This record gives sequence, structure tokens and C-alpha cells, in this order.
Amino acid sequence: MEVLSFVFRPENEEKSDTPPTDAEKARAERAYDLLQTWKLLPGTQADGTIQGAELARWVEEAQRLSKAAHHGGIGDDKIGTMLSHAPKGADGFWPCEAVRDVLEKDGSEEIDDGFCTGVYNNRGVTSRGLRDGGVKERELAQHYQEQSDALSGKWPRTAGLLRRLASGYEGDALREDQEVRRRNL
Repeated sequence: MEVLSFVFRPENEEKSDTPPTDAEKARAERAYDLLQTWKLLPGTQADGTIQGAELARWVEEAQRLSKAAHHGGIGDDKIGTMLSHAPKGADGFWPCEAVRDVLEKDGSEEIDDGFCTGVYNNRGVTSRGLRDGGVKERELAQHYQEQSDALSGKWPRTAGLLRRLASGYEGDALREDQEVRRRNL
């Protein structure tokens, strides 16, 4: 919560007319960098698995603290982003069961948005041949759709997020295909 407060104003606070000091700017930059580089989920065990009860307790406490400090929306967004770094589950599907359980229980639109944004950002920079079009994105869309299909029975909310990712990548694939046609390649 303290790190969030260095970067984001409380939801109930007006923008200040007083510019931040150099020290406040530097602290905000370091805090933002920390939030951007955080990839280890609470509850992570030595073998890389996630202890579900520990993760769920951490999420509940983080939400309680961020809401109390009027940072509920951005707090949930950053929780979702953190959850996007989950490993595969014991069943071979992504995200792991502990993260699926958190996503199913919570129902926060901000967590959902942070999760999906985190997945997109985790991909990093991509490159392709001039005539490749949306081949890579179509493969990702298929991957997320397959994951969604496999999880839809027990984890419907998580499956919906994976379908959302699949749909987004399908849209990206179409845009890449259009760019190839636009360049007459």
C-alpha cells in the first residue's frame, strides 16, 4: 500500500496545484519500477508452486488496505497484473489453480483488467517478417482459447478472461494481416 501511495493519488483526492519535489518524483519513479518488476506471487513455494490459501489471504489483505487508503481501483489493477505472472497449474493449464481460485472468488473488474494487461505486457516486444501478418497472434489466440475451453467447467470466470485474451489476440492478428495487405506484400 505504501508503494502504491508513492505513485498514485487516492481516488478521493483532487490533483494538487503544487508540483512534486525532486525527491517525491524520484521516490515515485522507484516505486513505479518496483511495481512493474514484481513477478513473484505471494505464497510461492521453493518448488515454484503457489500455496493457494496464502495467496488468497494476501489478496484479501491487500484489497482491504488499498480500499481503506482510497486506492481500491489501482490496488486491484496491480493485483491483477501480479497474478498474470502465475505459473502453470499441476494440471498443465495456465494460470495455476491458486490464481484461478482468486480470479473466481474476487470478481473485480480492475483485477480482470490488470490481469489481461499484464498478460499482454508480459509478451514484450515482438518482431516478424514483412509478410508474416498475424501468424504469431493467431497462435496465441488459439492457445488461450484452448486453455479457456479446458477450464470453463470448473473455473468459468477464468475461462472468460482467457477467451478475452484470445479475442484480443485474434483482433491483433487481423490488424497485422491488414498491415501486410496495405503494404501490398
